[in-house]
Amino acid sequence: MNNKLKSIAHIMELIRTICPVVIIGLQIVILIKLISEVHMLISKFSPISMKDHTRDIPVTQEQLDAWKSGVLIQNAMPNISADDREFLMTGITPEEWDCHFSDDG
Repeated sequence: MNNKLKSIAHIMELIRTICPVVIIGLQIVILIKLISEVHMLISKFSPISMKDHTRDIPVTQEQLDAWKSGVLIQNAMPNISADDREFLMTGITPEEWDCHFSDDG
């Protein structure tokens, strides 16, 4: 019986040791998930329509800061669409591009 109690005590100690590591790992996974889903409402003035437009763009402040510091926008924000990158650079929405610069427009 004494050996059985020692084994259980050893297992309990392992659980107490391992659980904080597992919890920290789960917290890191959750944090990465939250960070990857960050969206910002970005407002820009369009020189085409002379109006302000706001778009919900999946971009972080760190990505915006990298771009503003000189990193090419496609390198600073590889996760966002070309339409969203164009909007950030020029303020022109995809609808305005289609209307004013398409072969049909």
